[in-house]
Amino acid sequence: MEHKRAFLIVLKGPERGREFEIKKSPFILGRDDHADISLPLDSVSRKHAMISYKEGKYLIKDMDSTNGTVINGSFLKRGKEKHLNDKDKIGIGDVLIQFYSETQS
Repeated sequence: MEHKRAFLIVLKGPERGREFEIKKSPFILGRDDHADISLPLDSVSRKHAMISYKEGKYLIKDMDSTNGTVINGSFLKRGKEKHLNDKDKIGIGDVLIQFYSETQS
C-alpha cells in the first residue's frame, strides 16, 4: 500500500529554512501558539489555514482568515478547499511556504 509523506519548507518568514513534516490530519497553520506551525506575525490569523489528508490527497483550506491564503499566486476563497500538488507555494500573510509530497511504499 502506498503512503504519501508530505512536508512544508518555509521560504519566507520567521521560520525561514525550517522543514515541518505533516504527520497528522488536520494540520493547522496560524499565529496561535497551539498551531502545528506557529507563525507569530500580525498578518497571520490565529487559525489561518488547515491541511488535511483525504482519499490519498492533501487538501488545503482557508479557515476564514483575515488576509486570505494564496496558492501559487492565486487567492483561495475563504472557507474553500483546494488540492495541493508537489511544490505548490502557499502564501499565508507575510509568510511563504512550499509544499512537498513524496509517495512511499
